[in-house]
Amino acid sequence: MNFRRGTLVKEAAAVDRWARLTEAIPWLRGLDPALVRRLDLDELVVPVGAVADARIAVERAVDAHVMTYRHVPATPGRRQLCQVFATAPLGPPAVAVLQAAEARLDGVLLCAYARPLRRREQD
Repeated sequence: MNFRRGTLVKEAAAVDRWARLTEAIPWLRGLDPALVRRLDLDELVVPVGAVADARIAVERAVDAHVMTYRHVPATPGRRQLCQVFATAPLGPPAVAVLQAAEARLDGVLLCAYARPLRRREQD
């Protein structure tokens, strides 16, 4: 019973985290629910305040979908967005914009994905 209760608590937390992520990052709403169930949500940062503002500014500046991350070990058995979706082909000026934003975000990492979003070839 305790194992099941712990599993239910983790599932509820994941549902809540996904709801907060999709509220803050609208392009995530288009992801297939089957994929979402397999994603490693622990690495994803729900952007609020200055992080949210920076993410939106970078997204507009580089014309790509931008995701916010924290550096944590990968969760075994889970997929990362970067394993599934192609990154944006950024030139040096766009990379500089992304890196400058990251430098102001105290450990939050940014990744730019292709717009429109597309799966990697090997996925």
